[in-house]
Amino acid sequence: MFTWLTELSSNSNHFMPHGACYLWQQSILLLHVISDTLIASAYYSIPVALGYFVHRRTDLTYRWVFLLFGGFILLCGTTHLLSIWTIWYPNYWLAGWVKAITALASCITAVLIWPLIPKLLSLPSPEALASSEAYMRAIFDCTPDSILITDDKGVISLVNHEAQHLLGYPHDELIGTTIDNLFPTPSKNAYASLRAHCIDNATIDLEPITQTFSVLTKFGHEIEVSLRLSIINTKQGLYFACTLRDITQEKQAENALKASEERFRRMANASPTMIWITDASGKFSFINQTWLNFTGIKPADALELGLSSSLNPPRRSSSFY
Repeated sequence: MFTWLTELSSNSNHFMPHGACYLWQQSILLLHVISDTLIASAYYSIPVALGYFVHRRTDLTYRWVFLLFGGFILLCGTTHLLSIWTIWYPNYWLAGWVKAITALASCITAVLIWPLIPKLLSLPSPEALASSEAYMRAIFDCTPDSILITDDKGVISLVNHEAQHLLGYPHDELIGTTIDNLFPTPSKNAYASLRAHCIDNATIDLEPITQTFSVLTKFGHEIEVSLRLSIINTKQGLYFACTLRDITQEKQAENALKASEERFRRMANASPTMIWITDASGKFSFINQTWLNFTGIKPADALELGLSSSLNPPRRSSSFY
């Protein structure tokens, strides 16, 4: 075995250098040497480019194809370097074995590439991807809720038209900034905690979380929103879809209703007349203080008993029978 390796790497006395076939003419030697050098340089640069591409594009489906082509092209470049070497040194066994390995790699590549062609043809074209992206973008922008897409640091990478309208910022002023800047201090801390919770639980199938926050518009106005945070787990990293719905008017209506109910309660309790409200079954939903004073029944007991059970037997009979 060692004899074979020695013969493989050493000059053979049985052969003459390839340069003799060129009659050692300088012009033809330079032609072949320069050509093979340029070809080898190009062949060696292509695998480097493919390797860099595969390294940067971690989402590639057929990574092995690029690596296989890179290895095959690298071997092709080596055969051209050996063509230069054998001009002066007749290591034809070494050159032959490198060619044999190159042939094997070439055949493997050729055999594997044909079954892959239908799958490659089924991949969407750039035009189809652009059309699909435009379609999804139209849906994204037509959504009535404000949507912001951020990374795990909170940096905004995508916003829809409604978000720009709600917050008062143009598109370019939102992209690249952090979503934390849109919250006043209390809400900013709460949102940071919520995002940290989602990051800590990103490995499980976490349901979207909805909470109420205050956000600041570009003009300094503070509005209340219902914020829904969803995790987007991709090969490129963790992203968040933050959906905002303005609930300022809902909160104002809710507060107005509470204030109205409180005014009614005060007015009813101040009335000398007994006032109560029941449903169709006679269950109380409101009892004023005059009613409680007259009957002597505690509020909790009255609400539990209902109107029929709260009245004494004679009144119950006359009222309901």
